[in-house]
Amino acid sequence: MPMELYPDVVDGLEDEGGVPSRLLKTDAGEDRQEGTPWMMFAGSRSRGPMRQRSRWMTSPGKAQVALAQKTVAVLTLPGDVGAMDVAGGTAEPRFTSAEAPLTPSAEALTQAAQRIDAAESVAILAGQGARHARDELLALAERLAAPMVLTLKAKDGLERDNPYELGQTGMIGNPAARRALEASELLLMVGTDLPYVDWYPKDKVVVQIDMRGEHIGRRTRVETGVIGDAKPALAGLLDRVSAKPDRSVLDEHRGEYLAWRERQLKLAAPGYDAHGAGRARALLDNPGHRIRPEALAAAIDAHAADDAVFTSDTGMSTVWLSRFVTMRGTRRLIGSYNLGSMANAMPHALGALPSTARARSSRSAATAA
Repeated sequence: MPMELYPDVVDGLEDEGGVPSRLLKTDAGEDRQEGTPWMMFAGSRSRGPMRQRSRWMTSPGKAQVALAQKTVAVLTLPGDVGAMDVAGGTAEPRFTSAEAPLTPSAEALTQAAQRIDAAESVAILAGQGARHARDELLALAERLAAPMVLTLKAKDGLERDNPYELGQTGMIGNPAARRALEASELLLMVGTDLPYVDWYPKDKVVVQIDMRGEHIGRRTRVETGVIGDAKPALAGLLDRVSAKPDRSVLDEHRGEYLAWRERQLKLAAPGYDAHGAGRARALLDNPGHRIRPEALAAAIDAHAADDAVFTSDTGMSTVWLSRFVTMRGTRRLIGSYNLGSMANAMPHALGALPSTARARSSRSAATAA
């Protein structure tokens, strides 16, 4: 799990079992530790003896670092320690996950606004770092008449009820998204560190907004970087940029995208293989008349609850999810989209199940009351 979370810039704590205490420092099988239980962070590593075991086990300090720094921690406990009872009277730990938004500098926002105003057309590439700034992002897209391409991790939160979105780019993307990025004079990157550098448009003016300064210019050349939280950054741009009233470019790309989606949905139709082009295609790729994966993905989308959590394995299943599953309602999406681990979907689903069950139970209780 740590190697899953770190490239996605997600905080997390993994609790894993280790060899019994009596086998520590004996090079026994799976004795990976250098002594007593330890926590490993992506940026630093600290170890210490667990003299007061119950107090150490419930101390919030290290986990709080993981939350505050958006990093990953691993807690390894010997099996016999994990079976112990916490001493009576031990205080229950409390954690604070709320983040103070990093406000970008006024100078950077002014420079970004000047670049945007000078451009004839703007396309937005939005990532997971923009999900919490949904309202500001949609308002800016409306102001600029800008088509919006979403990374796969931004599909969760930014796809629903979005009249500017064009789906994804890259190998799982579509022609409309690619052409929108290529046709724009300026690319506005918001909360994304999309690692697939071959799919960035060439020779564009680029403005990038990101919480992490080290992400600015890492994937493509950037003229103006804005370091800060997406929500105040977009609000600052809304206060500074002028409207672009010509919506013809946006309408053209949206029309192309919607037409592409209609063609994709035909692949999921029950009788697709029986008529016309579908019948000819089936002779090549489906001679056994098996259920098409597109049809299965579309059926799952149609019948899944509006608060479902979707997970996908690496490979074609991610393509089908991207194209046929819609993030309506409060649906969530989890996957190994940076590291690309294999067989990750089931562990992700098992991890998501408890929180989903708790949320549904809370809603049922509130309705009953």
